[in-house]
Amino acid sequence: MEGKTPFRKLLDGDASLDLYTRFLIQTYHYVKFTPYSLKLAAASLDWHPNPIYQSLRVRFKDHQAEEEGHDQWVLNDLRNLGEDPGVVERVFPCDEIAAYNAYSKCVVRSSSPVAILGQAFMLEGISERYGTPMAQNLANRSGIRNITKAVSFLEGHGRVDEGHMAELRHVLELITDPGDLDAILLCARVVSQLYSAMIDGLEPTSPYRL
Repeated sequence: MEGKTPFRKLLDGDASLDLYTRFLIQTYHYVKFTPYSLKLAAASLDWHPNPIYQSLRVRFKDHQAEEEGHDQWVLNDLRNLGEDPGVVERVFPCDEIAAYNAYSKCVVRSSSPVAILGQAFMLEGISERYGTPMAQNLANRSGIRNITKAVSFLEGHGRVDEGHMAELRHVLELITDPGDLDAILLCARVVSQLYSAMIDGLEPTSPYRL
């Protein structure tokens, strides 16, 4: 495992209990915020004259409802690892996740709230591609106690985000405004950098418990 990045350890099923716990804690902090950002995005499109954007408003509302409770999947996974779920209240979001949440709020309140689609494309694309194999490899190879009952978040998103991505690809084909397309691309790039930095920082020298 020497030389492997935290992401590669998670994907290959080589993650330690500590690394996986850190991953779940930081995941909780952005997943809990997701329904709120989708609610703001829908509200920002309330009076948009373009019927395509009105359909997006409805999509954001529907997606908000779908994302509700996914933070509970993370808490259940922590509980099944033998961790007190209250750890998420004692460990603050890392700088990258704090910036991610703040950036999401800024995007949905901007002149191009549809830019939040860039965020969805990055994170749901990661789940679509890596969620299921990561869950399977952790269950089969990590040796973490009770791990088969502690990958519900990864398994759940690996399944549902396949449908989300198919829908998202169709939606992106409907958007033609150059400014909105640029904003979507920028959002995707920023989220990619923040998420990658969060993963890379999952193995600090100090323990995660406060």
